[in-house]
Amino acid sequence: MMYSGLRLIIARAAPAMMYIHGIFGLITLALSSLFVANRWSWKTIKNMRTLVVLFLSTFSGGVYMFSRLYKQRTPAEKSE
Repeated sequence: MMYSGLRLIIARAAPAMMYIHGIFGLITLALSSLFVANRWSWKTIKNMRTLVVLFLSTFSGGVYMFSRLYKQRTPAEKSE
């Protein structure tokens, strides 16, 4: 997925949703690594739920984006 995403970014054909998804993904990875390393001093249930919501929204956004981009590219690739 990263390869196809980079191809779209290099070709300047990437939708804005891809950039937003990337930023949310980086934030999710950074906060998750803090949780796993137990370095976050304010590790409460509220903040953990916030991280779960962020993770699920990033994941579901990626699935949605992949399915939408796959549907857009499939007919064009079949005609070649």
